[in-house]
Amino acid sequence: MPKRPPRFKYTHKPARPRQPDLRPSAADRGYDHHHAAWRRQVLLNHPVCRRCEAGGRIIPSTIAHHVQPVTCHPELKLDITNGVGVCNACHNTIHRVPGEVERFAQAWAAGPMKGTHYETTAERRPSHHFETSDAGKAV
Repeated sequence: MPKRPPRFKYTHKPARPRQPDLRPSAADRGYDHHHAAWRRQVLLNHPVCRRCEAGGRIIPSTIAHHVQPVTCHPELKLDITNGVGVCNACHNTIHRVPGEVERFAQAWAAGPMKGTHYETTAERRPSHHFETSDAGKAV
C-alpha cells in the first residue's frame, strides 16, 4: 500500500501586537443606553439622509448627527430636535469640510432644507452619489 504524501503545514508570522486603545470606553465618551435611544428615535424620525434629500437623492440615513455640536451645546445632547439622520458619506463630509458643520446647522435652523441656500454642489457631493438624467441613465 502506498504511503500518503505529507501534509502541508502552514507556518505563519506571529500576529503583530495590537496598539493599546488610548481612547476612553464608549460609555465613558457618552454613548450609553440614553444615546442609543436618542439615535433610534432620530433615525425613525429621519429615515432618509436630509443632506442628500436636499440635493434630490434618496439615500437611507445611517447616522444620527447632532445639528448643534455637543461640545458647544451639551444641554442638547439628548434633545430629539437637535438630531438629524444622514448617510455615512454626508456625515464624513459635514465633519471634514471646513465650515460645513456651521453651514449645515444654519440650513437646518432655517427650516426645511429643500429649496434653502443649503444645496449640495458638485464639489461637495460625496463620490457614492450619482445623478440620473430624465432617461434614467447615469450622467
